Amino acid sequence: MTNANDKNGMTKKTTAISAALIVGMMLLPMITLVPDVNAQSEIKSISSSQPEVPTDLPSNLSKTNLQKLENLAIHNIGVQKIINGGKYKFMSQDFVGIGNTWYPEIHINVNNKTQITVTADLANNSVTKVQKYPIFKTPVKLDNVGAGSSFATDYYSGTATIDGMFMDSIMPSFSSSGTNSVTFFLVNALEANAVDSNGCSPAYDTSSYFAQTGFAFAQTTDGPTWTDTDQSCVAQVPNVTYGSTDTWKFEIYVNTSGYWVIYGDDISNNQKFTHTSGVSPTYTTMKTDDVNTSIFFENQNTNTSWYSQFQSSVNATALYRDHSSGNWYNWGADTQEDIDCSGNPYTYPYTGQVIESGTDLSSGNTAVWDLQNMANYHC
Repeated sequence: MTNANDKNGMTKKTTAISAALIVGMMLLPMITLVPDVNAQSEIKSISSSQPEVPTDLPSNLSKTNLQKLENLAIHNIGVQKIINGGKYKFMSQDFVGIGNTWYPEIHINVNNKTQITVTADLANNSVTKVQKYPIFKTPVKLDNVGAGSSFATDYYSGTATIDGMFMDSIMPSFSSSGTNSVTFFLVNALEANAVDSNGCSPAYDTSSYFAQTGFAFAQTTDGPTWTDTDQSCVAQVPNVTYGSTDTWKFEIYVNTSGYWVIYGDDISNNQKFTHTSGVSPTYTTMKTDDVNTSIFFENQNTNTSWYSQFQSSVNATALYRDHSSGNWYNWGADTQEDIDCSGNPYTYPYTGQVIESGTDLSSGNTAVWDLQNMANYHC
């Protein structure tokens, strides 16, 4: 356990605890554990390309403006047609940006089956875009990983105290035809000292705050998404325009006021989105040596052919932000782990590993996920 000064000048304690995917599952010894050589002698290497931490991000809406946004959305004819007399509730509020102009949007849950994302121009009292998406299953299971999902994870296992996670990835070319269920490719971050199994419970949003952002792939849609503890880890889909094979940069970081920021930027066409946590979690740093501060691919399909819907490789590079200096660094040490649909863990290296041999996220490297292996060995 170490002490670290946060950005507000307060001293807080952080603890690195190895844990399972949000659910706190017990890891079974599938194969002989291979020591992580990198973790024993981490080399701190500052990134030559520092990710942008935007300074022009919009503030969360006031109560008055949030109510105005909700009223505009719910009285929109297009929204009313989608709801069609069903039960609905407002989920979250975020922003989408084109260039330097930001527009607020609201996410509506209809009958726990349909998500409506409504973008508005509050200055002109108008709705600019209404889009319908599915309600995705919770990206990280709260009961047990053996309930139908498999994971292939690369997580930071070094010794730095961090307050930011970054993923750079080209959106894979994907055909939605034939998909049975959803897959996710996400960067994740969990609050320091959190109880992993509380990460998707809003009641613990100050003590076990958890955030994710990246790509979702499903039968009716594919594209960027985000979620956090306050959304019970239900995926929120922003109304951004993007193209297959666009380059995206995703960030989760703690701002100078102690709030957590989720940010996605399609640098290929200057479309972006952002959400700032509605609470200020107790800790302004992130849990390390933990699979929930990571980059992972999750599959919820049960057939072995789903991988063929991806026409290009799934890969990423990663950085972390050092809490003391504010600089972004290459990972000096990482650990890779797969978990199959029955909840069984696989420690690298092994035959059939998902993250290709010779690739990982340390030292600025690009890791490549072999989805055919994931389909054949895991789900």
